[in-house]
Amino acid sequence: MQQTPLYYWGDLDAQGFEILSQFRGYFPQTRSLFMDRTTFDRFFENDEGSVSHVAVALHLTPEEQAGYDLVKEHNWRLEQEKIPQRYVLERLPALLREE
Repeated sequence: MQQTPLYYWGDLDAQGFEILSQFRGYFPQTRSLFMDRTTFDRFFENDEGSVSHVAVALHLTPEEQAGYDLVKEHNWRLEQEKIPQRYVLERLPALLREE
């Protein structure tokens, strides 16, 4: 399983990044999809997230950590279902090729 590419796509909120971190703790090869600043900026509608009190270092890339810090600080959330399917279908092939 450690050689199998794994992908995670969660809500862009503190808990979504925390779940990604937990998953990556078991499977370090995990890549996140659509949990980037470009996606967030394009579709965020000022939704409020849930407060997070996690204070441990997370298993995130620098880009993911910056996203986590942003949504945690402002208590923001972009739920997956707010990202249009057309956007996902357009970007997914390129993201999978980046492997």
